[in-house]
Amino acid sequence: MKNSLKLSILVCASILISGCAGIRGRWESTGKIRPADAVGEFSVGDATFNYDGTYEATMSYGGNERKSTGTYTYAWNNLTLTPDGGGSAREYDVKIALIGGTMDIEYEREDERDIHVQMKRAGCAKDCDKKCCKPS
Repeated sequence: MKNSLKLSILVCASILISGCAGIRGRWESTGKIRPADAVGEFSVGDATFNYDGTYEATMSYGGNERKSTGTYTYAWNNLTLTPDGGGSAREYDVKIALIGGTMDIEYEREDERDIHVQMKRAGCAKDCDKKCCKPS
């Protein structure tokens, strides 16, 4: 029993250290948005988080789709996107499932209610050849 626990801790630690459990890579929307009344209000179609701290994404706010590029920081389940061209930085709460390759992005609306968008890992980011970036 003790050896199994030690092995589990070692495996989890090596996944976290290797960066495979992080946000880096390509992600696609699963189409799951909560609550139901938020469909069409906010969505992320796809996003790529590169190893150099840059991102590319297709987002929709209020039905208006736009491409966004810029830089990102991700720490402690907090994702901050700072778009190129001097736009305002946006913050999101992000939860990544180690098993299943999904992430939940939480966006707070102006009325302080949250919108959750689910995404799935779709591949590697630029300059990444790690096996763990491949879709599950």
